[in-house]
Amino acid sequence: MVVVSELVTNALRHALPEPGATGPPAQVRLGLLEHGPWLLCAVADPGQATPTPRPCGSLAETGRGLQMICALSDLWGYTEPSDTGKVVWAMFTARHAARSRARFRPRIGNSRA
Repeated sequence: MVVVSELVTNALRHALPEPGATGPPAQVRLGLLEHGPWLLCAVADPGQATPTPRPCGSLAETGRGLQMICALSDLWGYTEPSDTGKVVWAMFTARHAARSRARFRPRIGNSRA
């Protein structure tokens, strides 16, 4: 969830035209795809700038998004920007959690603590 949020936030913050800009409305698109053991999360945006992790100070309020994406995903990258924009993606190995064997057992009788 954190990676999806960061990818979409980065697209909204860095790739959309400034408010009041002229031209057709820009769109950000999110896609999720599971194929075999892999889960792909991809965000398409109209931006031309390539995403580059940047160093930030320990007290900085922004600038850690790509670092988190890198740390939490198995792979990440982007397509070369074109006149229609780019796609930034992250891939994860699907890890299916084992189902809990714990069962709910209702208490029978009246007990007072």
